[in-house]
Amino acid sequence: MSGGSVAIPDDQAFASFKAECLCDEGWNMTYNKSGVTVWIQSLDEEKSLHKIKCRMVSNDVSAETMYDVLHDTEYRRKWDASVIETFDIGRLTVNTDVGYYSWRCPKPLRNRDVVTLRSWLPIGKDYIIMNYSKFPPKKDMVRAVSIQTGYMIQHQGPNHCVLTYLAQVDPRGSLPKWVVNKSSLFLAPKWLGLSCGPESPGVQLEPLMLLPRGVSPESLLRCSIHQPFRPWAIAMKKINKACLKYSEWKQKHNNAYKPWLFPEQTTLPLIALCELSIQHADSLENIDESSASEAYERDSD
Repeated sequence: MSGGSVAIPDDQAFASFKAECLCDEGWNMTYNKSGVTVWIQSLDEEKSLHKIKCRMVSNDVSAETMYDVLHDTEYRRKWDASVIETFDIGRLTVNTDVGYYSWRCPKPLRNRDVVTLRSWLPIGKDYIIMNYSKFPPKKDMVRAVSIQTGYMIQHQGPNHCVLTYLAQVDPRGSLPKWVVNKSSLFLAPKWLGLSCGPESPGVQLEPLMLLPRGVSPESLLRCSIHQPFRPWAIAMKKINKACLKYSEWKQKHNNAYKPWLFPEQTTLPLIALCELSIQHADSLENIDESSASEAYERDSD
């Protein structure tokens, strides 16, 4: 059932996430090309659960710019074509907030949404899926559950960084096998963001949706038929392209406003930690989508 106390992640949580990002033991490499590597780690085959890890070497983007792009909600609306609605709900501390995100899934599946608690520190950031009572699952959405998701960004030089994404997400609902096998391509939710800096690599855990503008869920699904993990590489590259355009865009859009860097700029209302409870998967309605036909995939070729 839903419930359980919520704790703001501590240094040990960040250290554990960073260690998993850096360790490749126990992971199966499925893609390695053009500076992007993708690994998968199989879990219980009876469930729609697995872990995926992507790592991208960027030779033309600084860690600071990558940090800003993954944090800037307004800019995200420009480059993420999958977003339906996204907004910040409130803050718990100067470096911890709660946010909402909903995104489009390919037909015939229902769209998904997620509520996350996000915490960032000079050495990293941590995100945990929460159930906030004022924002229950919407009736036309399926509430996804984030088991563990996040980003680590490593400063490598003035215009050079390494971005690692790690995720384990339960898309929920009774899904047909053809969807479960491809669920990581379009069901992993959003809430991007991470910490970075020249002194230490940034770490952030969060749910995420990597479907940037110009890359639709449908095109990723078609691409996945013969190269099932190439879409993740495409998505990582799209983030890099978004970074290259960010400086020019930001100059015209409230250039000085960066509450993730300057907490005094935030106008979010304070939320008491006791108002939040952990959203357990078994407390959510199990939406039956098992009858969804794979004909959608075949017909889209």
